Amino acid sequence: MASIKDDRSADRVAEVLRAEREGRALSQTTLAEMAGVSSTTISQLELGRRASTLDLVDRVLRSMGLRLHLETEPQFADVDDVIRQGAGRPLTDVVAGWGTDAAAYFSLFDGIPFVVEGAAAAALQGVPVPVETLEIAVAADDEEALERMTFMLEAIGAGRGDYENRDLRIPGSPDYRSMHGPVRIRLASPFEQVCWVDIDPLPEPTFSLTLFLREKIEPLPRARVGVTPLFSLETADGQLQRVIQRSRELLTGDRA
Repeated sequence: MASIKDDRSADRVAEVLRAEREGRALSQTTLAEMAGVSSTTISQLELGRRASTLDLVDRVLRSMGLRLHLETEPQFADVDDVIRQGAGRPLTDVVAGWGTDAAAYFSLFDGIPFVVEGAAAAALQGVPVPVETLEIAVAADDEEALERMTFMLEAIGAGRGDYENRDLRIPGSPDYRSMHGPVRIRLASPFEQVCWVDIDPLPEPTFSLTLFLREKIEPLPRARVGVTPLFSLETADGQLQRVIQRSRELLTGDRA
């Protein structure tokens, strides 16, 4: 049974289901009854927190008189325009254009040792790749860092996987989501090689940095963050390697 697991697809499914339900003035409970599923299932689908199957999505859509329609497109159709538009942009604009509010997380995690990984690390080193999730690594043996980051995640009400314990020291999903967007946190042992990137100025966070005790944190005006070097990204992440290579093809015409 085919499933929808990646963040972009899950978010798109969530948007479509929510828009169709609200356009018909249906509550989640009513739609759940129509589709023969639980209201929790509808809620999780609309939040993008459930790894949905095509059968399940089709079932919910059919209950509203709709059907699932799939189309194919070139592999890089969704990133080529982003790559072209992003080339040469200042880092402030690059970070501001991400699908997650990295400026907020950089301010919230200020003073906690971490390294930016994945597509975000590539983008901060000038590769114009789309970034939907901020990926970071924290040293698995740094108890103070883990405790402080866990506190911040709890303070902003971040959800972890399917409502798991937020404590980084407890095994579970690396994926967290809050009002500031998705962040993936990997426990590393030891830290790999790191290079440093300055983001000056740092864009303003979309939302104020308010903690659960109504304490507010002032956003950083600038940030210096450690990132995984490009050569490490290309050897560690096959998909990102292909995107980096695609960036080079588009920007230099090099297809060797």
